[in-house]
Amino acid sequence: MTFTKKLLYQLGVSTLIVFSLAGAISHSVMTGKPFMLIFESRYHWTVQVFIGAVYGWCAAYSALWLIRRDFMTPVRTFFTDLFMQFKMTQRDIIFISFCAGVGEEIAFRGGMQPSFGILFTSLLFVSLHGYLNPFNWRLSVYGLFMCVIILGIGVIKEMVGLTGCISAHFVIDWYLLTELTRGKKGSNDTGKIENDAASSNTNSSAMQ
Repeated sequence: MTFTKKLLYQLGVSTLIVFSLAGAISHSVMTGKPFMLIFESRYHWTVQVFIGAVYGWCAAYSALWLIRRDFMTPVRTFFTDLFMQFKMTQRDIIFISFCAGVGEEIAFRGGMQPSFGILFTSLLFVSLHGYLNPFNWRLSVYGLFMCVIILGIGVIKEMVGLTGCISAHFVIDWYLLTELTRGKKGSNDTGKIENDAASSNTNSSAMQ
């Protein structure tokens, strides 16, 4: 498959429309309530956005810390190479993060969670993203970590509101995509390469 900017935007729009519709229909059928009640909350939307953004930033920072550990190098390289193919600008990242945040949260936290609960919905969410892979233990470590993060978003849905979930999801995607699309520049891998090169030069000088 050829990864192009057009494909990126098609995926984003599809996620926004299809997942939102699925969540709306699921919520209406399973609860018998109007779709707009999915956003019902005792908190103003600005408060929800703030709480979600703070949680999202903390979650994304922690996820990035994990993925930058030495033993996670294959996973980090995979994600970096994948995202770099799209040559995303900051505008592209904001767009795709918005589409995923709105569409997926309406579908999972809004449509599924009221009927299936936080735990099942969270595990299904992470599994469908391919993070729980029995043939790749490093990716599964990241997946288990993301299960905890997504469980937290599920709790935000119950205690704060769906808008808070969308905010958290948006910030997580935006932060991670921004960092990972910087490429290998500034990553642990680059630091190791530079250190190896420096050591090599030192040894060469000593031999001379």
